[in-house]
Amino acid sequence: GTAIVGFFLRSYLGSYLTEKGKNLATFEDIQKLVAQVQATEEAKADISSRMWDRQMRWAGKKERYEKLTADLSTLSSLMTHYESEKRNGIKQGDEFKRILDHGEVISRNAKVTRLFAGNDVNVAYRRVIAAFSVAVDCIERHCGGTECKDAVESFADAEDAFIVAAKKDLGYTD
Repeated sequence: GTAIVGFFLRSYLGSYLTEKGKNLATFEDIQKLVAQVQATEEAKADISSRMWDRQMRWAGKKERYEKLTADLSTLSSLMTHYESEKRNGIKQGDEFKRILDHGEVISRNAKVTRLFAGNDVNVAYRRVIAAFSVAVDCIERHCGGTECKDAVESFADAEDAFIVAAKKDLGYTD
């Protein structure tokens, strides 16, 4: 009797334990797959977050560079117009004050630009500020000769160099 019970238990327990072992192995495999899927989803979320952050920083830089470029263009136009009319003997009103006011805005922007711009942009922007200083000094002193015209053109060249550096910093290749 005990042999039959032992045989029955062994065959029943053997197949039961074999089935339990398979189920446990399957459960462990599923847990591993779930962990891998979670790790993959976390990696995707991290990449997405970094891409969004990079995109927002790029958009902010682009907006800032567009504003700086517009300000520089306005200042360049004011200086060219002022220098040309003064050289031709035309009396000026408050245009020089507008040039100085615009120059003050450009100088303040230089401080902000250092916070986000690449090195080439900062170098180009410092060149713009230096060229502006020389042009204003020349216009204040005597204006009318080629020295002032050259100084204003030098400012325009520095402005162009800034635009090239800003485009490069944003990843534009043309």
